[in-house]
Amino acid sequence: MNLGPLATSVLTAASLGTFSADSQVTVTNRTQFHDTEGNVIHAHGGGLLKSAEFHYWYGEHRDGDNHFLGVSCYRSTNLARWEYRGDVLKDASAPELKGCVIERPKVCLVRVFPAEVPASDGGL
Repeated sequence: MNLGPLATSVLTAASLGTFSADSQVTVTNRTQFHDTEGNVIHAHGGGLLKSAEFHYWYGEHRDGDNHFLGVSCYRSTNLARWEYRGDVLKDASAPELKGCVIERPKVCLVRVFPAEVPASDGGL
């Protein structure tokens, strides 16, 4: 997968404001990326999301004939080593997804805060 202008020859995590200046990682552009198990990363048209210490990479997983198989999720702490976390959406998730094309899937972070809900016994 080619990240184009996003990844030059060296990407420093410090430039993203997430690590110290000593934690530089090298990302080689115009190569296929592999996950921690050695499998090719399938995250076409993907996007990155940061939550706590992890960066998450979501993108479309297609087969060799360009058919949609799912939206894959990978995570990393350093932007160089990516762990496959599974598909967050699969072609079998709904009948409408069979044979479709998912272009640049979007994932957003929603923080849920606990709410205090007053309860009463209704005056009983």
